[in-house]
Amino acid sequence: MFLAFASPRSALPTAAVLVASLLGLYSFGVFSKKISFLIVSIVVLALLFVGIFSQAEALSLVCIILLVAFYVCHYDIRLRTFIERAKVIQDTLSSITDYGKYLDTAIEEVRKISPSSVAFIILRDTNGALYLPATFPRTDDIIISNSSMTYRSCNKSITLNIPHLSPSKDRPLDKNALSAICIPLIAMGETIGVLQLESARISAYSHDDEIKLSLLAQMIAKDIFMFQLEI
Repeated sequence: MFLAFASPRSALPTAAVLVASLLGLYSFGVFSKKISFLIVSIVVLALLFVGIFSQAEALSLVCIILLVAFYVCHYDIRLRTFIERAKVIQDTLSSITDYGKYLDTAIEEVRKISPSSVAFIILRDTNGALYLPATFPRTDDIIISNSSMTYRSCNKSITLNIPHLSPSKDRPLDKNALSAICIPLIAMGETIGVLQLESARISAYSHDDEIKLSLLAQMIAKDIFMFQLEI
């Protein structure tokens, strides 16, 4: 913010390019985090030396770069931690040979990731209809409306993160749901269902949640697809 007020208009695009370069060097794995930060910092000092930036502008930009680097590192650590946890979940699920027990256990593991949510695995039958598989204590499958958010996510094979649900339009499965996220279950290029989480809080799901749940959805979809081949 300080940089925006302090910099001449010609310096702002340069600052934006430097911050974008830091993110690009790190995101595409060109250099390590430390090397990427060092390169961008040296460029800032060089631009200070040639007069593009004043001392105040250079200091502000370095602070911004530090904040960006901290955020990226923090996000990276959280993602690596989750991937390790996902491997443990995969080992747990891969040992299950009963289809019904697998579905129940998969739901339990998803709820551990998002304990404030109600989780559902909705599947598509051979006719294209969506249903909630019968699990204890239910004895019958529940058919999902073709006007629901579940159907939209499955039919278009897209993730839907809905911060504020409309009961009539989105048709949540939990009566207390105020927000939801629907992630298509895709295996072998085919959308076989949806992993759906609903929350009693508005705007409950972040982009970080989308990434984590998408990783789980890929794993679950592959296992369900293999079970269905055996049935």
